[in-house]
Amino acid sequence: MLTTPDRLALPIDNRRFWDDLSDSGRDELLASNAVWVGHADGLPCEIRHRANVSQLPGEQKRLEARAQELRGRMPVPTRFRFAPSPESVELWYTERKLKAMARITGILIRIPEAKLMAVDLVSGQWAMAAFAIGDPDTADHISTTVPGVDTNVDASMEVMVNQAQSLQTEGLKQLSLAGRGGETFACIAWLDYEPPQHEGPEPGAKYLVWVKAAQKQSALRGANKLARFCDGLRVASTHQLPHLSLLGHSYGSLTVGLSLQDPHPGQPVRDAVFYGSPGVNAADESNLGLPPGHGWVMQAPEDWIAHLGRTHRFGPSPGDAHFEKLSVMAGLSPDGVMRKGAASHADYPRAGQMSEYNLSVIAVGLYDRVVRA
Repeated sequence: MLTTPDRLALPIDNRRFWDDLSDSGRDELLASNAVWVGHADGLPCEIRHRANVSQLPGEQKRLEARAQELRGRMPVPTRFRFAPSPESVELWYTERKLKAMARITGILIRIPEAKLMAVDLVSGQWAMAAFAIGDPDTADHISTTVPGVDTNVDASMEVMVNQAQSLQTEGLKQLSLAGRGGETFACIAWLDYEPPQHEGPEPGAKYLVWVKAAQKQSALRGANKLARFCDGLRVASTHQLPHLSLLGHSYGSLTVGLSLQDPHPGQPVRDAVFYGSPGVNAADESNLGLPPGHGWVMQAPEDWIAHLGRTHRFGPSPGDAHFEKLSVMAGLSPDGVMRKGAASHADYPRAGQMSEYNLSVIAVGLYDRVVRA
């Protein structure tokens, strides 16, 4: 087996290792260590996709065997047992991973152009994954959407991929209207971390979720992975400096904000949009390594999560911080289309909304067409 770089190696080191391999060496690595290839930020998207898809049959068998084993070890229920057994807790999460596996497989069948850039059914309690629509290696513009609390692969990934398709369609349309139809745009639905969840077999899970969110540990772990992922997009790109944007929803906006404060210098992201955000741990673009005027905020009038920013639990309230304010109200966008307004926490990325329009024009760098609040 070929010796690979450390799992946490810099994306540039992963790419140099890959580029130094012969064709036969790459084939050998894909066959012997698909897990490393699939996780290696900086490698080409298509290669990661092939490696990740190749893991799925084996993971299916492993999870099914583990679920069967756990069912056979379940303790006999008694009226004196007040907490679930370790076996029942692990079985619950194993069964959710199997449902996530079915969801991933369904996306691959229904949307053959979707590329599985990340999949992890081992390291966490919940399944993790990321899909790309379009080719991020060659795209002029790349957006990565990061979701928040209660988002998981089983219940949410297909919706996220559908929204990525819609965002790409709108962005390409706007580029064409602006006379820049030759430019390309790739959209990534990124759920390669574990946001806090209301669901779970543990007692009080639906209440403890807010404790977990307030402690920020999920966001911090996700931020480290996201920063490396974005650096990997830059390394894998055929462009010297592709236009990267991060779109953070709810708790995902905190994850995005923390990722932009990664200690490595020269973070490659140019634009960040925070919507439905309880806080991003920053007061302006300078705190995030963004150019002035390239941090953006959207807040729907009935979005109670966004109003939590006034508690300053995660830094200054995004609505009061020095970011560009975007409209979420119904109205006519600059392309002459009547757009719907976003009222609640889940409305922002929906097709036909003013908020989705704003996400699209920022993600493709059409700043003069932004509709401000």
